[in-house]
Amino acid sequence: MRDDLKTLQNAPRTAIVERKGMTASLEQLEDAMDSLLYDTLDKLVNVLEPQHPKFCAQYRTARKIVDYKGKSNGPGENGEENPAGAK
Repeated sequence: MRDDLKTLQNAPRTAIVERKGMTASLEQLEDAMDSLLYDTLDKLVNVLEPQHPKFCAQYRTARKIVDYKGKSNGPGENGEENPAGAK
């Protein structure tokens, strides 16, 4: 019974540690994907430019990063700590 209580008490901490490890793994995978795109695929598309200019133009258009208004990477839209309606 005492072991069960300890396990329950440590469950949130264990979950946080596991989540942190998964986040680090995701960051490494994201870095690998970025490297593949920038260092390999983008360079290969440049080689195809003379023979397939339309394809290359469409590829570059698709690769542009779009910053959607609904997505927030920081505090509030105008830099405030708590965006309107947030608690």
